[in-house]
Amino acid sequence: MNLRTLGLLTTSIGIITLGCNGTDVTGTDVTGTNVGGSAPTPTTSSTNSTASGSTSVPTVCTGAACPAIIQLIGGHGYECAVLGDATVDCWGANDSGRLGDGTPTSRDTPVAVKGLPPAVAAAVGLGHACALLDDTTVRCWGLNSNGQLGNGTMTASLAPVAVTGLSGVNQIGAGVYHSCARLGDTGRVLCWGRGGYLGDGTISGSSTPREVPGISAATWLAVGGGESFGTNLAASCAILQDGSARCWGDNGQGQLGDGTNAVRLSPVTVMGLSGAVEITVGGAHACALLNDGTARCWGANGNGQLGDGTRIERLTPVPVMGLSTVAHLSAGERHTCAELLDGTVMCWGENSSGELGRGATSLMPSPTPALVSGLVGVSALGASSQSTCAYSADRVTRCWGNNQYGQLGIGADTTSRPVPTAVAW
Repeated sequence: MNLRTLGLLTTSIGIITLGCNGTDVTGTDVTGTNVGGSAPTPTTSSTNSTASGSTSVPTVCTGAACPAIIQLIGGHGYECAVLGDATVDCWGANDSGRLGDGTPTSRDTPVAVKGLPPAVAAAVGLGHACALLDDTTVRCWGLNSNGQLGNGTMTASLAPVAVTGLSGVNQIGAGVYHSCARLGDTGRVLCWGRGGYLGDGTISGSSTPREVPGISAATWLAVGGGESFGTNLAASCAILQDGSARCWGDNGQGQLGDGTNAVRLSPVTVMGLSGAVEITVGGAHACALLNDGTARCWGANGNGQLGDGTRIERLTPVPVMGLSTVAHLSAGERHTCAELLDGTVMCWGENSSGELGRGATSLMPSPTPALVSGLVGVSALGASSQSTCAYSADRVTRCWGNNQYGQLGIGADTTSRPVPTAVAW
């Protein structure tokens, strides 16, 4: 769940955490310039992306009529997109108001986050989401049972609320019940929400941002988490200036990469990792993009989500097979996808809902990367819990995988799709 450089911002979702990964906007233009062409032209499409939802039967935009997409970021049963006009749209499950449209009603086509000032990035978690605004502040919405909205309360919000006392931010991430931000001036990291995941060495929670000790001059931030046998898991990672990485949180399946399965309340070094430029955190695994275009992954691997050709859990990073030109990585709960420099996409891991985009579902996981057909010139990619979305050179956003809650954004048909299918804007 992340992005890459697209002119307006350097991209890093969420993971859900799920993707629930960070988005880097260091040194970027946040003036509202559109990405990928001129401003989208309204069409006669009968779908309106409004806070109240689709007003009639959705149709699919084509070509220049489709909105330019800066970022796609996937969560648990929902997806969000940052558009070229600095708005944020979300679709899918909406309990606790995770779509931010002012209602708890699930949406099978994109709706705008209500009352949000110009945004440059978004991050999504289990039941909440956050947006980084162009003034470097952060607003969050949705579930707030552990203070993950950061506004000093534990009251859920159907619309965005400001994170208390936070500014100067250039990257954000959202986990299962916590959120984090990286500051642009010092590279410090602050987190808020459920205790034990904030990296401060304690198990006490906080409904306002708290600094992670020992992290400074960080160049990247990733937050993720998922569910394992009914237990919610979450982890966070930061890349330091020397290309090494430090992670904290749950570690039962080795997702912190320190060679152990011990939960870590404070950051620990990912063993044997150097030259890292990007990290994505999935349900119980993580992957790093290295400066030579290769990728390494670690953690849970029961579904082949590490891409090393096995289904063996790895406590330290192992190379992803056959990848050497990676531009961006995005981890779902039990699958991972890579955007390559030539604009194609490869995925690996679980495929029970068609999240690998191979034309069919399968109960047999795939532990090696394979091409997602029908995608050309991809410049934004976001994996969610059991689905994936990509934005292509033809300006069409396509999603594939689980569609139980309308998270593919294709309209009222909630059938899962094993091939990329156009989102109905």
